[in-house]
Amino acid sequence: MKKNFTDIRFVIPAASFALLLLLLLLSYTMISVRAAIASRNELNAITGNAGSHDWHNEEIMGLKKEIHGYEQLLLMARNDSIGLLINLGDSTVQLNLKGLGLLQTKILRQYPPHFFASCNESAWMQFGTLATIVNENAGLPKKPIRKVLAYAADTKKTESLNHPADEKPLYWRFKTSSNLEVVITGVEASADSTYDINPRTDLLKYRIRELAANPVPLKYTPVVYLWLDNRDAIAIYRAVPSRGNVLFRY
Repeated sequence: MKKNFTDIRFVIPAASFALLLLLLLLSYTMISVRAAIASRNELNAITGNAGSHDWHNEEIMGLKKEIHGYEQLLLMARNDSIGLLINLGDSTVQLNLKGLGLLQTKILRQYPPHFFASCNESAWMQFGTLATIVNENAGLPKKPIRKVLAYAADTKKTESLNHPADEKPLYWRFKTSSNLEVVITGVEASADSTYDINPRTDLLKYRIRELAANPVPLKYTPVVYLWLDNRDAIAIYRAVPSRGNVLFRY
């Protein structure tokens, strides 16, 4: 009798734990399904045919895009800080200050390759409007680390640290106020000035990171992946303020 009582003491907690685990798994599955449905619906809304009748006329659509683009450039030029201009049409990323281009670099690879081409009018206007960086994370410090060497003659010399972190490719991910995420990866040039880009490997790494940070996304956010020359990517990353302006053009 005592043995049966002891067995029951262990069976009841084990069964309760198993039931609780099952309920948690069911809840997780339902949340995941709802998130997937919401993501699909938002994706359909972004790439659907919604928009004015004029948007389906290529000539009028082109004029609307051009006018809207120049209006946003003027807004960017009014800001006193450095802004980031990402032109997917010209495949360039540029630093802008007061309407002047400070540094421009080519986009070596982009994914998806034709992001804006599949957007309807409302989505294009949303993503093509001047936005700000609302949060970001990167594998390098925003400001380069420096060391000061003091000599006996009371002279000082400042040197940049050739820190190993500065040698690895940049990983920079940021989200804009227009609900668009951008992932920029720096790519080192080889001795013959060519670039070895592995988009599948990089995309797999990004998705693993995203899964670990946000396993059940409750809101769909489009992501644009860009690969740039590593030196230019680091210079751009460090020049753009933490809540700097970002403008997409196509």
